[in-house]
Amino acid sequence: MSDRVLVSVIMPVYNSEAYLENAVETVLRQDFDGFELIVVDDGSPDESGKICDRIAQKDSRVVVIHKPNGGICSARNAGLDRARGKYIAFCDNDDEYLPGLISENYALAERENADLVRFCRSKTETYNGKVVTETTTGGFSLQTIRSVETGRKYGEIKRARSGVWTGMYKKEFLDKHGIRFDESMRFGYEDVMFNLSCYEAGGTIVLNPGVYYRWLQRLEHSTTGKYSENVYDSIVKCLHKEERIVRKNKVTKELPGEWQLWLTKDYIAELYDRLRPGIKSLDKKTIRTILKSFRDEKAFSIRTGRREQKYLRKQGFTTWLMWNLFQKRQFMLLYRLIYLKNRK
Repeated sequence: MSDRVLVSVIMPVYNSEAYLENAVETVLRQDFDGFELIVVDDGSPDESGKICDRIAQKDSRVVVIHKPNGGICSARNAGLDRARGKYIAFCDNDDEYLPGLISENYALAERENADLVRFCRSKTETYNGKVVTETTTGGFSLQTIRSVETGRKYGEIKRARSGVWTGMYKKEFLDKHGIRFDESMRFGYEDVMFNLSCYEAGGTIVLNPGVYYRWLQRLEHSTTGKYSENVYDSIVKCLHKEERIVRKNKVTKELPGEWQLWLTKDYIAELYDRLRPGIKSLDKKTIRTILKSFRDEKAFSIRTGRREQKYLRKQGFTTWLMWNLFQKRQFMLLYRLIYLKNRK
């Protein structure tokens, strides 16, 4: 094994004693000489911290950080501050690295002198051990995108989705631009903000269509989909940052209708999903107030002409309808249409 660390893999750990060892093993099996795995025990009350120490005693590539609980952003930032690698990669404590993730993406990064490599992942949703859905990201070819091409290529960059575990980042680039995880984001969207910060900073991006990461979402434990003021604030922060990227790179001119599509799928649909009926549903007046406040954001004042409408229709009637009802402030009609179909 080389003494030089080329890639630092950061794994935040919290209450994952049932899955941690498998996640770590998939990283340690990588066919690459010169990486470290930084496991950050974020004040886990279960046996996770002890498992981290036990693994580190057996493998010198594993570095353990124990810290008081501060959330996933705090844990990842602690790993970033400790990392020695030229490039940074991430893994969650209950997911899996697939063969070649480090070696193949590091080779691309070096060959193209990339600031960021984005690749694909599979996603397996399970409920009590039974597979519910399986999906894979993709839709782009192997390519290198320079900063001057961001506007024209932004649609393809977006297809890489938002997880930081499907990226390899040059540490010098992150440090130069002060890119870290926003520790105020406690319930999601921290990955979106991190990647948007990278896109806003510019630099060279390599898109790799290979699938290298397996996201295992266990729905019985998932907190995704719950609403809170923190979630709303995080969505709005991401919206503001992405709007700046779109304006700076003249995306609406380069890709007519794409910004309306992303606003619909990544922001409007996401907020409605967080407001879904449930055991602790918000009352209709509160929901309407939240949606009205969101609609008042400057990003939604964008002109949608005939060309943009035509593009949205090509993406599907549901997407087109969602955009137009939200634009016309038909908030509760849209809410009923979304959730009426889920009633038995």
